[in-house]
Amino acid sequence: MRMASQLLDASVSGAPLARGESGKTSSARIREIDVARGAAMFFVCLSHFSGAYLWLHGIEAAELLATMSMIASPSFVLISGMTLGVLGTRNPEDLPHLRIRLLDRGLFLLLVGHFVLSVSQLRRNTIAGAFYTSFLTDALAVAMIVGPRIVSVTGRSLRIAISLMIYCAGWVASACWLPSSDGGTQIQRYVFGSLPTNISGARTLVFPVVPWLAVYLLGTVFGEYVGDCYRKGERARARKLFLVAGLGFMCLGAAIYFVTRRIQTVHALVTQSMLATLLTSPTLKFPPGPAFIAYFGGSGLVFMWLVLELQARGGFPWLVESLRRVGYASLPVFILQYFLYSALIRPANLRYTAWWPLLFLGTLVPMWTLATLWCRADEANRLLTVGVTSWLESGPRRLLERRLRAQQAPYSESRTASA
Repeated sequence: MRMASQLLDASVSGAPLARGESGKTSSARIREIDVARGAAMFFVCLSHFSGAYLWLHGIEAAELLATMSMIASPSFVLISGMTLGVLGTRNPEDLPHLRIRLLDRGLFLLLVGHFVLSVSQLRRNTIAGAFYTSFLTDALAVAMIVGPRIVSVTGRSLRIAISLMIYCAGWVASACWLPSSDGGTQIQRYVFGSLPTNISGARTLVFPVVPWLAVYLLGTVFGEYVGDCYRKGERARARKLFLVAGLGFMCLGAAIYFVTRRIQTVHALVTQSMLATLLTSPTLKFPPGPAFIAYFGGSGLVFMWLVLELQARGGFPWLVESLRRVGYASLPVFILQYFLYSALIRPANLRYTAWWPLLFLGTLVPMWTLATLWCRADEANRLLTVGVTSWLESGPRRLLERRLRAQQAPYSESRTASA
């Protein structure tokens, strides 16, 4: 259990692990996960900066950057699932403890994390509106609670099938279910996702649970393949998996777009159905369409491959180390960037400047500072808990102690009688 606890914290933090019996440290492997997570956080910041500053001034680059930063959401969820797959492959005997730890972390995200992020929306929303705001961490939290239970009882092939069925079921519920009550509408919106009434209609900016759970489960399968490579000491092959899988998914997403948009016969058929148009849109993020997940999820994997290759070759060590620190402190950095872009920069309505790239880099400084301080704090990520782990594990431990005492009691009584 202690090893699983170290692994989970390191997977979120990048902290070096103690040496095992072989005398080799596991920190390099965990470090790579954090570097990849930090790379995803870069696109999260780019996305929110574009919305908070560039869009307000109608800058042409805003649309391009917003499209580029769509890498963020699928990449972040895939990495989270991949982390579970890697850790479960490395220490399968500790998976029960890991499930409890992820349950604890997921509840923290749902309760404390959602409340804190909601506060960042108060300057441009009512209290109720801020509370009902959907964050990616909400869907991710549910995936962290449910996903490990599915992983523990399924193999890779079955899990892929389950993730595809879950994803398709979410789209069926979004397209076919017409709720007649406010409660049903809220369930559809936050669990499955809701579709616009027409192709140019307003989108509901909600991260629904079901489709992102499917992406998380796919990430666990990918993580298990990566974990197999690391367990065998094949780090170069593990990095290559990022490139191969990323290019494969990018080609799939591009093929969907090309066939449905550039081939006139197919395009004429697709445009007759709003659902078909949405499903084949590469930029449909709410809810995430298959073309969107394939192309931008694949792009994220390719970008992670590039960063991991830089790390392996020793290039730009300061950049790789900065990404590692951000990956270590991904949750506090995520919260800080929400406050910075939503509660400060957007309401400030700053004047446009052609030097906006420097402004964006300047906004990254407080995130980097927080990540650095978080890294220096001993086991800081252990604070991101609601205490479920200790509560659930203290009960079995006390029960075991009572059983041991009960087993030792007859022996002690016989020793006393003989004396």
